[in-house]
Amino acid sequence: MDLKRNIDEIIAIYDLEESVKDIYVEGKSDKTFFQWLIGAGIETESEVYSVDDIFVSEELLEKYGLSGGSNRNKVIAVSIAISEALPDKNNSIFIVDRDYSEYIGIDVDSHLLRFTDYNSLELYSLREDVIRKLMALVYGQYSSTLPSFYDDMEQILKVLYAIRLTNIKLGWNMSWLDFNKYVQVSQVINFKEEKYIEAYLQKNSKWSKRNKFNNTLTEVKQSLKSDCRLSSRGHDFTELLMHILNKKSPARKIHNKDVFEGFLLGLLDKADMVTEKLMGEIYEFSR
Repeated sequence: MDLKRNIDEIIAIYDLEESVKDIYVEGKSDKTFFQWLIGAGIETESEVYSVDDIFVSEELLEKYGLSGGSNRNKVIAVSIAISEALPDKNNSIFIVDRDYSEYIGIDVDSHLLRFTDYNSLELYSLREDVIRKLMALVYGQYSSTLPSFYDDMEQILKVLYAIRLTNIKLGWNMSWLDFNKYVQVSQVINFKEEKYIEAYLQKNSKWSKRNKFNNTLTEVKQSLKSDCRLSSRGHDFTELLMHILNKKSPARKIHNKDVFEGFLLGLLDKADMVTEKLMGEIYEFSR
């Protein structure tokens, strides 16, 4: 039995019920995070829905020039549809990851759509205090100062993001290559960038175009924001950090990336989160 919500039904509810306040996100992990943030069912009657809870047709995605298969695009499409139908209503907020929006413009006409403050939800955890707390409570490695690997990690994350963004700007649609085997963990964290790029291009049969790739990569690197949370990818951050800490504390290895990301988000304090622009808006919206 299909229990997915219908967009026309949602529009009808919002048109009639002024008091309804719903939040829509990309996936189930995002859903549980925002339920925790607003205190769903405890502090507020606002509901949080994953876009998987809604029926989104291919025709709707095509109408707004969005490719199928992406939950992010589905959230955007639904936000536009409801915004168009109810231009004066504010019963809902739709949240998507910022991703590459800082560098590749996205033209969306929806007063209901919001972007995460940083490139993804995971990057709210890219903070010295959170990482020190993770090291102490999960890996048993207390540090009162900035972890020695922190700056190295941020630089690697920016390089990885620049490589991904270069692929997007060139429109080559290359398959990604796991980067952890090119990361050496010792007193410093070293990323074999040249070897990684060589393997990445060869895997995708683009080695003959390496000069074009490298020239574009140089330009992309120069354009990146100084804040690593706006110049890295969330899943790269969690994969790299897990790799580093597993190497440094092998007796407490974590192998499941989803579990590791859960630990990181679980170490965030609500009081800190609501000081962030989007998170504060969502919290107030739900009251």
